[in-house]
Amino acid sequence: MKISVCLVTFNGEPFVERQLKSILSQTLLPDEIVLVDDFSDDNTVVIVQKILAQSGIRHTIIQNHNRLGVNKSFEKCLSCALFDIIVISDQDDFWFDDRLLVIQNSFLKHPCSELVLVNAYIERGGLATEETMSNYYPYTKSIFLNFVKNRFTGCQMSIKRSLVERLHPFPPDFVCYYDHWLSLFALFRKTTIYISLGQGYYCRHSNNVTDLSSTRSFFRVVASRAMMFIFVLKKYILGKFYKM
Repeated sequence: MKISVCLVTFNGEPFVERQLKSILSQTLLPDEIVLVDDFSDDNTVVIVQKILAQSGIRHTIIQNHNRLGVNKSFEKCLSCALFDIIVISDQDDFWFDDRLLVIQNSFLKHPCSELVLVNAYIERGGLATEETMSNYYPYTKSIFLNFVKNRFTGCQMSIKRSLVERLHPFPPDFVCYYDHWLSLFALFRKTTIYISLGQGYYCRHSNNVTDLSSTRSFFRVVASRAMMFIFVLKKYILGKFYKM
């Protein structure tokens, strides 16, 4: 069972070196690292090129020529992965040493699973806390609850490449993020596994794209969910996500 790590960066100069080093310090090393940079204007690409060139691990670095945003950048990154298991990373995470081994063992133990979600401790401004992501996004297999509010954060997810292939193209950002799209269909297929023990740090700082406590207006939530329902229904009618 081979593993691809998929990572998207954008102006990640202050963070990405630490995360790449935590990936390269795994007890089970990935078979490849695929990195898409979303048109950074700092030294992110220079840093990752140097680190990955010295790693000895197969890697691909793709630079967007204009900013594509979260969904399209991750869609590009995931579509370039070569191996069956794709482990998703943000540029500012930090992984504990046995994260990939734990994920691989979970897929081996549950061969029909398509998505493994790991818990993570929360780091705030460089300081580790006892809080975990499950305090904010408690895991549930309820399709309805996950449709209303996504409980699956991308950087905690590992997925089978076959699931990604079924769900191209991803919806636009204003409909839903890529992690919501992937996790919802895995829930439909009843192929999700949850690991409650924290496997790293989910880092919060002033440059985060998302906020744990962010709220949107009722109108925006209803509008985005209505559009998402249309996308889900279209995929359902096509029947692609039920094919094993």
